[in-house]
Formats: sequence, structure tokens, C-alpha cells
Amino acid sequence: MVPLNQRVSPVKLWPDAPPSEGDSSLAKPGEEPLAVLERLTREIAQLETSSGRTRREPARSSAGCAALDDLLPRGGYAAGCVVEYLRATPACGASTLAWAAAAAAMQATDGFLVVVDTQHNIYPPPLASHGIDLAKVIFVRPESQGDAIWAVDQALRTSAVAAVVAEFERIDDRSARRLQLAAESGQSLALLLRGWQARQQPTWAEVQWLVRSQRDSVQRVPMQRDPVQRGRRWYLQLARVRGGQAGRSAVLEMEPLTGKLRPAQHYSLNHSACTPASQPLPTTQIPTTQSSSHERTATTATPAQPSQGALYLASQLAHTAHRPAALGQRPTPQFSGGTDGGASGHIKAAG
Repeated sequence: MVPLNQRVSPVKLWPDAPPSEGDSSLAKPGEEPLAVLERLTREIAQLETSSGRTRREPARSSAGCAALDDLLPRGGYAAGCVVEYLRATPACGASTLAWAAAAAAMQATDGFLVVVDTQHNIYPPPLASHGIDLAKVIFVRPESQGDAIWAVDQALRTSAVAAVVAEFERIDDRSARRLQLAAESGQSLALLLRGWQARQQPTWAEVQWLVRSQRDSVQRVPMQRDPVQRGRRWYLQLARVRGGQAGRSAVLEMEPLTGKLRPAQHYSLNHSACTPASQPLPTTQIPTTQSSSHERTATTATPAQPSQGALYLASQLAHTAHRPAALGQRPTPQFSGGTDGGASGHIKAAG
């Protein structure tokens, strides 16, 4: 008999009894500490599910750019998660990031894309430039907020759908939870475009980005009055991520030929929270002959610079009023016609 005041573990009472299901020690013999943490993390994730059953690691797709994948804990978006893009302005270009992520999800799962156009302003043909197969895109144009929530919910619960893109300036907490459960049920990727004020509200999103856009510094080209825009750049800050480190940021730009996103090589953002420029672009002075001071413009250096002789000739052709007197007036062409009186002869300059 065991005294009643003595505490005895079940192992001592039944030494030959097998351990109960899910029972495991914190550390197994010879197991590394990091391996213990990873194993316990997986066990906790299984216990947090509604059914408690063991589930496989969800498939992942790219966030649209390798630089964004590096900021995420496991490199990309997991199937069945909700991703929110909080836009600083409606025209900041956050939809470009959503299209890139949607194209990656379609390629990874060979599924369909459902676009819930709540504003009725999406033009389908440009989506092909992001690598999206328009034959696998379904457009829905709801008439109310309730219809939009219902359409997104039904699309996310469909296993044949790879991703759903929708725009919601405002969404209540109950509807957000509803969409998160729908995405988890159908293992579809929800890409939501939301307003900047949503950062002050609770969210069920697994990943949340703050998106700001910046026009790159203009470049003046010789022989042209108007500056040439080098393109748009996006500054993204990771406001929320499950199982990762929030607060990390990246600056992206678009390749002019392929249209794909890539890390910006040289950038300088004016926002206080943005990353400063690492190496500014070098500048040089273009020499011009006999031109006024306001015509000497600092121009960003390019890999192949024209020679001084070519610049001198271009300056003379562009500014005829400053041409030296030694060059004389423009020669007047004269025809030396043939015997038939037509224009079959050669041309010679007078003087």
C-alpha cells in the first residue's frame, strides 16, 4: 500500500503502461535545443487547431519578389492565409504587389484567380503583364459590401481557387474573422487591399504590409525639355507577421523590360521611417559651348557618355540662336536639273 500523503507519479504506479497519445518529454536524449523548440512549436500549432488533428505543413507560394520572401519566416505566403496591403494613398500601386503574389500562387497551385472588383474600376488586359493567365481569372462586381464579403467567402472556400484579390477600405472584425476561416478552410490565399486607417484596427491577417510609393528622381536628357521619369518604387514595411519579425522593410522597383519586381539598387526616400540611400547616383556636368548658365544642367551619369564633339554638335543644332558667326547662315540648296527640266539632277549648297 502506498501512503495517502505520498505523491506518486503514474509511471511508478503503472511502470509498464504506454504513454498517452501526444505525451512527450520536453527534450529527447541527444536532441538539440533548437530542434526541441521547433518540435514544440509544431505541437502547439496542432493543439491550436479546432479539431486537434495532425495537419501537414501548408504549401507556400512566393510573395511576388525574392526580397519580400526573405522578410517572411518561411519564405513566402502559406496557403490558407490572409495578406493585407495597407495603402498610404489609393494610387500608391499596392495592387501591383497583389497581382504579383496572385500570379505566383496561380503558378504554384495551377488554380484560378477570383477578383472581387468592389470599385468597378479594374481593366482586365493589363493583368497579363504580371504573368496572370486571363483564361483562369473570374471577375465579380458586387453591388454592396455584404455581397462583396459573401463573394470573397465563397471563393476562398473553393479548393480550385488559388487566390482571391479584393479591395475593402473598411471591414468589421466579424467579417474579417469570417474571411480568415474561409481561407483556412479552402487553403486559398486572400489578398486584401485596405486603407491606411486599418493599421489602427485589430486584424486576423497573418501578414500585413504598409505600402508607400515614391517617384524616383527625374533625369534630364540632352535635347529634351521635359525630364524623364525613371519609374515607380515601392517602400514596404512588415507591420505584422505570424511567427516572424515585424518592422523589417524593403524597397522595390519594376524591371522595365520584364515587368517583374526587384530590389531597388539606389534609392533615397524622404519619409523619416524609410531606409536611407546607400550609394547615391553620381552626377556630372555636361559641357555646352556658348550657352547661358541656366542651360548647363546636372545630369545623371549613364554607362555610355557621348563624346564632347557630339555634345557640341547637339548643342549647336538645338540652339541655333547661339551659333557662332563663323558658321554662317544655313546653306540654301540649289537644284542642278537635267535636260528634261525635272528634279533628276544633283543638289549643291550655295556659297
